[in-house]
Amino acid sequence: KLTGRTFIAEGAEIINSTLRGPVVIGKNAKIIDSFIGPYSSIGDGSLIESSSIEHSVILTGVKIRGISRLEDSLVGQDSVIIHNVKNHTALRLMIGDGAVVEV
Repeated sequence: KLTGRTFIAEGAEIINSTLRGPVVIGKNAKIIDSFIGPYSSIGDGSLIESSSIEHSVILTGVKIRGISRLEDSLVGQDSVIIHNVKNHTALRLMIGDGAVVEV
């Protein structure tokens, strides 16, 4: 489902997800079973799965899986954010390139 201003680059896949613009989805990005909220940008080649993201910039090659709510965040290139044992309702992150974070 798409609402508001959305830009989806060539090769991007949106599967069973909602995008509420303004949103930019980069080349070859994959959004699966997720919500991408307003004022968010998903970088080229990133994978967002079973997650909710709002007001955030996700750079190139990032993998985010199972994060119930990520907001007001900047995630550096090739970072990985995956759900671990604890269930947080909101996260605020500033993550450098190549980081791996389990939450």
